[in-house]
Amino acid sequence: MIGSESKAELGKSVFDLPTPALVVDLDRVEANLNEMQHLVSNAGRALRPHIKTHKCSTLARMQVASGAIGVTCATLGEAEAMIAGGIRDILIANQIVTSDKLERLAQTRAKAEVKFVVDSPYGIQVAENAAKAFNCIYEVLVEVDVGGARCGAQTPMEAAWLTQRIQNSKYLRFGGIQAYYGGISYIKNLLERDQESRRSDNILRSFLQEVEKVCGIPRVSGAGTGHAANMLKFSTLTEFQSGSYIYSDTTYSELSPEYLPALYVLSTVLSRPTPTMVVMDAGLKALGTEFSTPIVPDYPSLTIDHYSEEHIQWHATPDQGPQIGEKVLIIPSHCCTTVNHHRVCYVIRGRNVVDIWAIDAF
Repeated sequence: MIGSESKAELGKSVFDLPTPALVVDLDRVEANLNEMQHLVSNAGRALRPHIKTHKCSTLARMQVASGAIGVTCATLGEAEAMIAGGIRDILIANQIVTSDKLERLAQTRAKAEVKFVVDSPYGIQVAENAAKAFNCIYEVLVEVDVGGARCGAQTPMEAAWLTQRIQNSKYLRFGGIQAYYGGISYIKNLLERDQESRRSDNILRSFLQEVEKVCGIPRVSGAGTGHAANMLKFSTLTEFQSGSYIYSDTTYSELSPEYLPALYVLSTVLSRPTPTMVVMDAGLKALGTEFSTPIVPDYPSLTIDHYSEEHIQWHATPDQGPQIGEKVLIIPSHCCTTVNHHRVCYVIRGRNVVDIWAIDAF
């Protein structure tokens, strides 16, 4: 719930907000939303965007209204928040292997269609036991490892065996294949990214050929923002889980420049203890710091010195701003983990606050 103190910020200049504050440029969000939706739809595929990027049911509803078939979540808690926010078609792109979470999942069945993934006999057995106990049927996708070396069946025969095991169960329904390899998105060389996408697609095809001997495959789901365009060249994936496109960041500005940075952290300069140091109030508890480095668009020559919990230190030239008391917008290096530090985001058009969205998926 957004408190009255936050609602009081509506109509203000972004630079009048208390800091640190998460800020979203709505014009850029809409441009990014349309760019990805058109890319996927024009190729005849479905978009199921991953909401771990924004963790916001308001933005998820915008994505569905623009053509997405539903959303992807990383956790059961995210899925529950999306259901509360009105989303009715959800894939939890993760294993659920404990009875307490399976019981919570069973309680959602009257409100939404929620699927999750399995990659082991144990995962199938515990899901089957829970479905029997809670008098429901779970729809599950078999996850396969197509190069990411994380979760997933390791061989086509294993994937086919898991699929057959699901087919033999009265309490489970086979929902398709999950084949997500996010690391491809971060390959900077475009030729190498394309080559790795093709290699991953070839691995996926070997899995699908074996699983198709067991039954038809309702969906094949995967791909991140950075390699969605690469994977659309092939006919293998039927739905795309790309998520970071909606906000982008300094990392994706280099990897996929067609998506505009739309997420900022507003920060105040607290100190200039030396002529070449600028200290701001957006540290590790306000900014995700993986992959690359944040930038200050109004002062692009600032370079990161280091972070601490509540501070970020920058190198500056002696005659370079910003000055003590000045507020600046910082583009983070990783949008997903930046959002995770905040509970609301202030939505702007131009430089004015036009809305406030709860970050409600935790």
